[in-house]
Amino acid sequence: MAVLTFSKPDSRHTPDQATTCDTTRYGTAEALAFEPGEISWGLACGVASDGHWHGWFNVRIQAKAL
Repeated sequence: MAVLTFSKPDSRHTPDQATTCDTTRYGTAEALAFEPGEISWGLACGVASDGHWHGWFNVRIQAKAL
């Protein structure tokens, strides 16, 4: 079983591809590549109890990809 701890970068697997970019506000941003099927997302929307439309994204990443 793999364990991922965000405060311990050594617990993360090494991605096949990654890119970094220095930002003026947030330091270094890192983008990782996922294999097909490792990540999925969907958009849901509907009318809430306050009568307004709301929308949200549902993002799922397989644990083995982290």
